[in-house]
Amino acid sequence: MLKLMTGNNFKEDFIDNLVKLNKQYKNAPVKINELFGSIRKLQVIKSARPDFRVPDIELNVFRKIIDTLNENDMIANYTINTPIVNHHELNEKDVENFMMDLKNYGIKRVTVAHPLLMKVISKVSDMPIEISTIYRLLHPRQLYDLKQYAPNINKLCCEVYYNRNRFLLEELQEHCTKLNIELELLANEFCIQNCIVRDQCYHAHTMNKVFEDTTKFGHFPMGYCISHRERNPEEWLSANFIMPQHMKLYEEKFEISQFKVTGRTAPTKYLSWIIEEYLKMDYHGNLLQLWQDVKNLKRVAEGEQDYRKARYELDSNAIDDDFMNFYLDTEKPIQFQQERDHIKKYLNRALQK
Repeated sequence: MLKLMTGNNFKEDFIDNLVKLNKQYKNAPVKINELFGSIRKLQVIKSARPDFRVPDIELNVFRKIIDTLNENDMIANYTINTPIVNHHELNEKDVENFMMDLKNYGIKRVTVAHPLLMKVISKVSDMPIEISTIYRLLHPRQLYDLKQYAPNINKLCCEVYYNRNRFLLEELQEHCTKLNIELELLANEFCIQNCIVRDQCYHAHTMNKVFEDTTKFGHFPMGYCISHRERNPEEWLSANFIMPQHMKLYEEKFEISQFKVTGRTAPTKYLSWIIEEYLKMDYHGNLLQLWQDVKNLKRVAEGEQDYRKARYELDSNAIDDDFMNFYLDTEKPIQFQQERDHIKKYLNRALQK
């Protein structure tokens, strides 16, 4: 059984949609089993999202949503994945009280990106921890050291670079199994591969409060993100995304069954649609619609329910199993130019159709 951890925008109609979707696809080989997200009124520890994008709801509504998830066999995962922690101001008692509050609300796991927070949480609470992809774990030895440092760890959403590296996936899955840690892959992430501002992007997200904070220095870092791909559209296919129909390849080849679908700050209409596409496991639309375009962030924060279409129309039918097997079945490490040639071939096919 494949499992989806999906973003939670903390809208009651969205939660109702997920309950219906799990029932509608009850005979499918995939189900929604976990949701992640955070709200403004519970930010003792921040998440890697600007304040203006984090849902602002009352605590009684929050409790109702968490109760609904628990009643329908879906894990409520609370996101506290800030990559920046001022250890001079971090207070163990505050963290202990925060974990107790989350537990009382019905939260079953927290997603954390900073190792000090992982350690403190493990010291003051029995709350299970998922290592955030933002931590960017790059080697199995880090996994052993982190597990010793913070014993509550029982899940890892790994660095997206792993998604297309057969050798790293095989090795990491082997060690995750030994440590009883579930390995999860981030599916619909279209960030530029090996982006030069990836870490700084998460730092900016954590520090920004209002939309105006994002506009400085040419909308750094999102301005770079947008303009670079408009000049170099091959970057879309170089991104380490996993299409709905390709999840099965990871289960067959690596026994990986847990996938994360981003979009926790997206509107209900879009987020429900994209989750259903992953439940169908057979997508045939514009590849770029699987990702919430950064150009829409302000519109969504202001309450818009519809996204503007992506600038490029990339036919996902051109991205077949052979495209992914180039990475997942390779007998030796893929060289940079070899991959670029592969990407250009498929980009031409996707643009022509």
